[in-house]
Amino acid sequence: MTTNLKKYNLGFIMTKGMSLAEWDRIGILSREIESYNILAEYFNKICIFTYGGADDLSYKNNFASNVEIIYKDRSIRDGVYCFFIAFFRSKELKKCSFLKTNQMKGVLGVVIARIVNRKIKLIIRTGYCQSFTYRKERRFYKYIKYFLIEYLAYKLCYRGIVTSKKIRDYVVKKYNIRKNKIKIVPNYINTELFKPNYDIKKYSDRIIFVGRISREKNLKNLVRALEGLDLKLDIVGQGPQKRDLKKLATDLSVDINFLGTVMNDQLSDVLNRYKIFVLPSLYEGAPKSLMEAMSCELACVGTDVEGINELIKDKTTGLLSRTNSESLKKSIQSLREDDKLCFELGEKARQCILENYSIKNQIKKEIDIYERAV
Repeated sequence: MTTNLKKYNLGFIMTKGMSLAEWDRIGILSREIESYNILAEYFNKICIFTYGGADDLSYKNNFASNVEIIYKDRSIRDGVYCFFIAFFRSKELKKCSFLKTNQMKGVLGVVIARIVNRKIKLIIRTGYCQSFTYRKERRFYKYIKYFLIEYLAYKLCYRGIVTSKKIRDYVVKKYNIRKNKIKIVPNYINTELFKPNYDIKKYSDRIIFVGRISREKNLKNLVRALEGLDLKLDIVGQGPQKRDLKKLATDLSVDINFLGTVMNDQLSDVLNRYKIFVLPSLYEGAPKSLMEAMSCELACVGTDVEGINELIKDKTTGLLSRTNSESLKKSIQSLREDDKLCFELGEKARQCILENYSIKNQIKKEIDIYERAV
């Protein structure tokens, strides 16, 4: 398609409660901004609706000149702003031809904005389905709540954007949606930032995990897998399981090191110190941390679960393991004992990312959706 989008405005509604300052705090600001600066090349203007206050304006210089930051009055509670954003920001929303979401949290207000202004084309973008997650966790009240929200959102949107075939199939079947209404645009990364650095000496006795320290990441089984292996585990991230994980590691005499939050634009240098990356999750959406490790040519071990097994092809671009500690241990041991295998898996992993998940290739798929709508 070659339709000119320069006369159209795109509105991006951040996830409920999220702000540019929070993106910065958790280390993903540069990663998230990059995609909107590329999109800004195609549109007249991009309006970013944030839940932050006026201090979010301090990030204006990080964006292209035609990106406008629309912040929230701090006196308004997030829940109220989320539900009534169509009325709080009616003037700004009327200027948008498209409204795009980031996740399902807070999407109800965006749906209301679409009902109020029928000319807006709603693009529902999600990295994973909340209803699927809450069903897995047996949190049935949350499951019912998000089942209803997702049903309404997908029925009223112009297009849904999901990151994998499994998520698309779930949405199509669960909500009786036309298959061509849900488009797959995989997560993407900056392959020029996340690339191998052969000048950095790699650890021989450490492995790395990057992500939230929480139950679904299955980190306790990873710690159990390291018992007796004389391997140290370095963890980048924060989360509620940190204390429990530290106690378990002490009980099992596993050396664990919490590196805290690392800014995304500095993460490549950290990853390049390691040979092996492990993602032991019970389930995933489309994990960027795994993609970034693969792009840096690390040999990756991931569990054979949705989200991960769409990225890792077993014994080709990494190793797939079951979620139990014994299986994880076996995979980690096989990599530690075979440098040639590590090298081969790392090379093929990066090639996979270059061919399928570079940021410019994925943005082109998203642009095609907007061009077909006008």
